[in-house]
Amino acid sequence: MSKLSINPKDFWDEFPTLVKQLPYVDGFTEYMNGAYKTCLINSNEGLPKSYASAYKYYLDKYDVYDSQVFCTLSECTGLGWHNDSDDVIIACLYGNSKYKFNKEGNDITLKEGETLYIPKEKIHIGLGHINPRIILSMATNKQITKSEVTYHYNYLT
Repeated sequence: MSKLSINPKDFWDEFPTLVKQLPYVDGFTEYMNGAYKTCLINSNEGLPKSYASAYKYYLDKYDVYDSQVFCTLSECTGLGWHNDSDDVIIACLYGNSKYKFNKEGNDITLKEGETLYIPKEKIHIGLGHINPRIILSMATNKQITKSEVTYHYNYLT
């Protein structure tokens, strides 16, 4: 399958439009600990062009569902330490995004175009970088191998 080829700046430029088209609660995108979070995305219909293309790419490749876009503008703790009830693929769309998997280290920095796979129920934290970042977090039932993503949780911890 071809590589996702979208200019990362397009995600940044289209983020305000995305927020307007995907209200979370009472017409606003949810904001938590420095992170903006969209409602769940289960279709590329109505999404700005870059987000629609990215969603379709990952849908075709990994059969994703319950996707969300997260944006941070500076260093922050976002959702804090948490685990997800589904296997998750995270794609860095714009900027860099740091992830930790335990308090003793085992951290990585996702760069634009890189992906991370985290199995369900595995604890992690996504941290905002000093510069803005945008990531796409997607649930999947597909078994993801190390060769399909840039970083695979099972080989990091």
